[in-house]
Amino acid sequence: MKKIKILDKSWIERIFEIEKKSFSSPWTKRFFLNLFDEENVFVYGFFLNKDLIGFSVIEYLINYSIAHLQNFAINPEYQNKGFGSYFLSLMHENFKKNKIYKIFLEVRVTNYKAINLYEKFNYKTINTLSDYYENNEDAYRMWFNLEN
Repeated sequence: MKKIKILDKSWIERIFEIEKKSFSSPWTKRFFLNLFDEENVFVYGFFLNKDLIGFSVIEYLINYSIAHLQNFAINPEYQNKGFGSYFLSLMHENFKKNKIYKIFLEVRVTNYKAINLYEKFNYKTINTLSDYYENNEDAYRMWFNLEN
């Protein structure tokens, strides 16, 4: 059974483990812990049966009906099996339920797997952010409108 649910700080070790496996420049554990204290930021877990296999960090900009997808990761052991697509589709359903129809994100220009996933869902690159990441790597800002 696959499902999503909002996570709390008790999941930090597992979230951080997936983060480290998924990214060459992972967020710090302290950064994640601070996110749990933010009013409009939520960490969603993606579960296969009872195992946390992915997570996303979403900042809701409620007044504008916009969601900022700040982080999205599937444990590499589960990648290329359709789980990322399924998780993103569940997140889209969740956004619609909450009347949030506009989503944006940033992604490394070299993260081809993620770019392909987002493009599969019709996310559009709207601009390039120079030196966005700490290693001076550029990012694409991508945008998606669930109403279309």
